Amino acid sequence: RSILLSTIAVASDHRRQGIALELLRDALKRAGGLRIDLISYFDPFYEAVASRRFSGFRITREDLSVRNSSSA
Repeated sequence: RSILLSTIAVASDHRRQGIALELLRDALKRAGGLRIDLISYFDPFYEAVASRRFSGFRITREDLSVRNSSSA
């Protein structure tokens, strides 16, 4: 299962603190998805998450170090 994440934003004075990464992990956990497929206007962040490039980005549970709920 994939989830659709419409918008994620972190104020410029709060960036580089792991907030966006934690928001992505939380979204994936709450949705119970296996991956997030997204289109980005800020490529450097998603490239740093070890995602694979498509016409957007695909970020998997493994990329975010998110355990399956059954193994938590």
